[in-house]
Amino acid sequence: MLLLKSIERIPTPSLHCAFTSICQWRGHTYIAYRQAQSHNPNPPGHIIIQRSHDLQTWEVAAELRTGGDDRDPHLIVTEDRIYTVWGAYTPYYDAWAGRLSATCADLWTYGAWSVDGTAWGPAYRLCRPWSWLWTCVEDRQPTPEPGLLTRAMGRTAEPTPAPLWYGASYDIGDGTVDRCHSLTFWRGASPLLWERWAIMIDPTKTSSDWQPSEPALFWKDADTLGCIARTEQETLYGEAVRPFVVWTWEPLGGLGEAGIHAPAVLVLQNVGVLVAGREYAAGKRQGDKPLTCCTTIWRLDPGKPQVTAPLRLPSAGDCSYPGLVWDAERQEVLIVWYSQHDRDTTIVGMPHAADIYLGRLTVEED
Repeated sequence: MLLLKSIERIPTPSLHCAFTSICQWRGHTYIAYRQAQSHNPNPPGHIIIQRSHDLQTWEVAAELRTGGDDRDPHLIVTEDRIYTVWGAYTPYYDAWAGRLSATCADLWTYGAWSVDGTAWGPAYRLCRPWSWLWTCVEDRQPTPEPGLLTRAMGRTAEPTPAPLWYGASYDIGDGTVDRCHSLTFWRGASPLLWERWAIMIDPTKTSSDWQPSEPALFWKDADTLGCIARTEQETLYGEAVRPFVVWTWEPLGGLGEAGIHAPAVLVLQNVGVLVAGREYAAGKRQGDKPLTCCTTIWRLDPGKPQVTAPLRLPSAGDCSYPGLVWDAERQEVLIVWYSQHDRDTTIVGMPHAADIYLGRLTVEED
């Protein structure tokens, strides 16, 4: 059973702060989010990384910018580095008009890393255009084969443990139509070096209305990866065993008429799998907007693809896109999310505010 212990609003430097991630590394808790004036890609935003050693006092550790609309950062840690990967809409330059285009843009996944959490290197483009790397996990039992970097340089070498990482992206439109159509599986030697490995959801074999996106990978066991993905019709649960080429999918149960946007997954030993995200009541609408929308944590049923025991956090409006991490020192689950429930955002002509929140949860036996 999850019990909410406390909630804190994180001091942020901008009006609309959203799309969060969280990790712990070298004695600090790090959160990352996008800073902008609104949810939409126009005006552009950039990535803010803050950190705290006590969950009380926060400092800005980094600001990452590519010149486009940088959004949805995901923090990743290894023993010696901290990484973040994010998506960025970069407008085309219209040479005829002598200005940036208002209607066409490229979507790239970017990544950067640091060895101390404050000095970050340059942003690297990852994967391929219009393929948004949304999540990646480390392989604790890599299979022996020539490393990706060795093969990329055309060299031969003794088999080495590689790859070390697996990632999932969703593929979007063509630069003019922002429409999701497939999921792609990647493998890599690091969170910044990837090769395309498999198609997780083939658009030619599914309904064109599915629009799969925001896939969250997690380890079900040592040889099985699970994935929870958003679609515009329902939430999907997928699985694949090594070498993770063939994926099977079915609807995620236990949600009723709701769906999960931007799922975040945390696997806890002796507890199970926690899933957090935006609970989106697709079946209850008012005009073109959902009637209810909040940030919720569920437990994934170990026996079947179904979530149970929802815990709804204070949130409303444009909200959620959470991050989860286990705080071993405090024996707590930390969750970070954004929401509009604290400030009035209905004033005509004013930008819509959104704030960042940190929740601390204890885990007790059912």
